[in-house]
Amino acid sequence: MADAEGVWLRMEDLTLNWNRSALFGGRVEVEELSAGHITILRAPISEAVAPNPEASAFALPELPVSINIGTLDAARITLGATLLGEEIALSVTGSVALDDGEGTAVVVAQRLDGTVGRFEITGAYSNSTRVLALNMDLTEEPAGIVARLLDLPGQPAVRLTLDGTAPIDDYSADLSIATDGTERIAGAFGLLTTPAPEGGVPGRNFRLDVQGDVTTLIAPEYRDFFGPDVRLAVQGARDGAGALSLSQLEIAAASVELSGSADITADGWPERLALRGRIGAPDGAPVLLPLSGGATSVQSAVLDVQFDGAEGEGWGASFVIEDFDRPGMFIPDLTLQGGGTITRTLPGAPGAFTLDLDYAARGLQLDDPGLAEALGETVSGVISLARSEGGPVSIDALTINGPGIVARAEGTIAGLAERFRVQSSIMLTADRLERFAALTGLDLQGAADLSIVSDILPLDGTFDLALTGQTRDLAFGIDALDPLTGGEGQILIGAARDTTGTRIEQFEITTPALEATGSLRLTSAESEAVFDLRIPDVSLSLPDLQGAATLRGTAMRDAAGVIVAQVAAGLPGVTLDIAAARDAQG
Repeated sequence: MADAEGVWLRMEDLTLNWNRSALFGGRVEVEELSAGHITILRAPISEAVAPNPEASAFALPELPVSINIGTLDAARITLGATLLGEEIALSVTGSVALDDGEGTAVVVAQRLDGTVGRFEITGAYSNSTRVLALNMDLTEEPAGIVARLLDLPGQPAVRLTLDGTAPIDDYSADLSIATDGTERIAGAFGLLTTPAPEGGVPGRNFRLDVQGDVTTLIAPEYRDFFGPDVRLAVQGARDGAGALSLSQLEIAAASVELSGSADITADGWPERLALRGRIGAPDGAPVLLPLSGGATSVQSAVLDVQFDGAEGEGWGASFVIEDFDRPGMFIPDLTLQGGGTITRTLPGAPGAFTLDLDYAARGLQLDDPGLAEALGETVSGVISLARSEGGPVSIDALTINGPGIVARAEGTIAGLAERFRVQSSIMLTADRLERFAALTGLDLQGAADLSIVSDILPLDGTFDLALTGQTRDLAFGIDALDPLTGGEGQILIGAARDTTGTRIEQFEITTPALEATGSLRLTSAESEAVFDLRIPDVSLSLPDLQGAATLRGTAMRDAAGVIVAQVAAGLPGVTLDIAAARDAQG
């Protein structure tokens, strides 16, 4: 079998032994369905199909004929490495029956490639009794598929079982996970169908409660975080209209506790939300967090989010961390506090939410001395967002306040229909540029006020950007340049990137002693640059010369890779005109 990318499935030595005459009695009787070798090279390409908007109750199909496959046998199935990360060979045996709304199935898969692994599932269901019986047993020796895919430390032997027989309208099952012969996690989950209102759709209650010792299932450095007794408990209900009520969410481990509940309307807006959590070791020691990207620890962390629509539209949140420690960074006190409003959708009025949070990092310590000098020990600001249903996210304010630097951003972020378009304006004020000297490697001095206005389509890679600003007594620690950049200066840069190429359409720097303009156009086929520099009094940089100086020119690259440059320079009493070319071979 093949798709647009070629063959994805091969089947060899197929056998179908069936009773044709049974069709006259409304039966499909297959004595044997077998294959000598089935090779699944990769997953097939499938076309996306939109799901039906309406839900329906579970039931086996009432077929016009009964189906009975006495023996299902695949002597060898080979799964390509792209499916599970390595090539795997296994056999599959079983039987299947479906007759008048009742079904049974037994399937056993056994590995054949030198690794012990067995998967067995037995199931039965009847439309008349609505009883579901489901038994699953997966067993693998060390370094099996499950241990490898879950990246279990030491890749131990794994056994997973699931067992439950009950009416599907009030179903429950027990599950267990064991490694190296010892049960690690055990628990149960359940589903309960609730009566439907008149003319409505039934709802469903759900619950999950599992507990155990997961220390052998996680990396050794994170075992103190979880400890020997971890519990996850979830309980809730979804009604026929789609509204969700989460009455219990509980996560408990040695160094973390999280509890919460929520009521969410069918259109996705919260009516009530409560979430509280904490991270902290019983002995007060720093807690290593199970995060990637370098060892990250905290002394403690507390989370609290609250909203009750019955009491108003306001919601509140706080997040407090002590001694946040990550490679290159230590923050003794990190806080995020505030709230906002949530307005539910009403007839003729879209739903909306707002967010207004204050944040602060106090006692900030950075290993990078340049960055530490630039940011200082305290950085704070506000985050103010808003969104109306169906509209873009509006960034009303995103600010950064530090010693000698103030930044503020505003803008909008659109949704997928507008390809996540980002329109923003950023204002930056730096009163003491010397704080950035170590970071830039330049002996910076002076002050600057900058404004950046942009329109970006990140999925397309296109942008339109304009930078304007003023400088005061700007200096770089370069003797020949600093006399030209002092005093009051102006900067103007306009850049864009679209399907035709990248352009700097406007580049201007003006100070009392310098005027510089230019433009740049880059494409895959050709490029062009233009520049013009004027210095009214060149003696500021070159004391031995008096008068004005100019430097202007162009540089172009054609589709053949030939570069042609023309430069005209003017110094007091001297004029130079230079033309040069270089082909693609240099």
